[in-house]
This record gives sequence, C-alpha cells and structure tokens, in this order.
Amino acid sequence: MRLQYLELFKKIGSELQKKFPGIYRSEDSGKIVGNGKGGDKTTLIDKFAEDIAVKKLEDFHGEGNEFTLISEELGTRKFGESKNIILIDPLDGSENAKRGLPFFSVSIALIEGEKLKNTTVGYVLNLMNGDEFYAIKDDGAFFNDIKIKKIKPKISKNSNLGVVGIEAPVRDSLSYISKIGEFSKRIRIMGSLALDICYTASGAYDACVFPFKSRSVDFAAGKLILEEAGGIITDFSGKNLDNITPGVEKTTEIACAGNKGLHEKILEILG
Repeated sequence: MRLQYLELFKKIGSELQKKFPGIYRSEDSGKIVGNGKGGDKTTLIDKFAEDIAVKKLEDFHGEGNEFTLISEELGTRKFGESKNIILIDPLDGSENAKRGLPFFSVSIALIEGEKLKNTTVGYVLNLMNGDEFYAIKDDGAFFNDIKIKKIKPKISKNSNLGVVGIEAPVRDSLSYISKIGEFSKRIRIMGSLALDICYTASGAYDACVFPFKSRSVDFAAGKLILEEAGGIITDFSGKNLDNITPGVEKTTEIACAGNKGLHEKILEILG
C-alpha cells in the first residue's frame, strides 16, 4: 500500500513539474485569489498547484482508495472513511514561485494515524531542478532514487558548522542569524522549508532552523525523510515532533541536523 501512495505522490510531482512552465513567471501568478485555510493569502500560482494535486487525488479516490486530504489552501476534505491522511503543501516556497525565484517544492506525506509519528511515506520534489526526495518508514530515505547514507559525525565541541539554512522573515530573525553566523561558515535563506530539511538529509546543509511556528504541511514529509536518513528534527528545546497533530495550524519552531552531533551543536548555538 505504501508503495502505491509513493507512486501517487510521484505522479502529482511529475504533473506539477510538467505544467508549471505555463504559469511560472507569468504576469498574474502572484495575484491574490482568496485566503488559505493556513491563514496566508492564496495566490493564483498556489491555486494552480493545488488544483493539479487535488485532481490527481480525486482520480485516486475514484479508483476505490479512501483517505482524508489536508492541504494548506483548502484545509480538510474527506475522501471516504479511512483514517489515512494525505498531508500536502502543493507549493512550498510560493513567495519564491510568484517572484520567479527558482527554489520551491511540493511536499506530501502519508500519515496512517493521528500524529506525525504515524507518518509512513514522505515525498518532496524541487519543482525547478527536479531533485526528488522520498522515504518509506523503516526503509531508508532516497535522493534521486539513490539511498541516502547516514551522515557521519563531522564536528567537534569547539568547531563551527559549515552551511546552515534558516527560514523566517529576516527582520524577525536577526538575533538568530547573528547567533548562527558566529558559529557557522555560511548561512543560506532559500525560501522553502521542505527543501531545506531534505537538503539537510542529503548533507548539503549541516543543519537548518525555523525560529517561528511552522505548519506540519510544510515539514511532515521532510521530517520522515530526514529521520530515515539518520538525521534529527526537534523543537528548540530538543523535544521531538512526533506527537504533533497533522494540520494547517502553526505548531512549532524547528531545529534539524544530519546527525546527533550536528544537532547538539545547533541547539547549543540557539540556546
């Protein structure tokens, strides 16, 4: 069953990537067309992405599959009585997308229960360059179909981090940027939390942080991918995120890293 869902998620990603050139960098892509259930304004490019994803999910339901959809724009929609949840952000990094900056993604998770600890499939696709990340629980994480090797510890107590990603409005994050910058060689503010977590899983980042409350639609898939790759993701106190209820509400700040040593270092810096 989980492979079936992974194939569905890949089809959604492929369809989005195929159709995005029709709206990306268009004059109206950033036009406000409504209010998303997550609390942000819905732009035309957000709705375009969600409509494509929902159509694929409707077709999947038409084949006899039941699930509950939770999406950042439309909120919750039931497709039958199954307790399985498909948690999706069809366009993570929509500010980048509407401005023509090529760093945004689709993020999809299958959750077989009521909490994030029940996530069993995670899928994230970079919609511009095609970098594809996915994981099935207890089967490892994959980057472009190659299994991600667990990152060996590469930091000592007194050494600095290499590259750290941070996601948040700059004005509200200056204190965190200053802290992290003091103990890191480079900081990257790229604009898609889902991709930041996945590039941490692959080893491109040593760590990434989101200093303010984030939605599980943005990080649930990346959480599974990172953990299956041997990484760690928690709040700033070091508490795991397993008992968060899936939804579009903002729930927690995020600190994640490729292994225990790197994670301890980023928590030390943030503290």
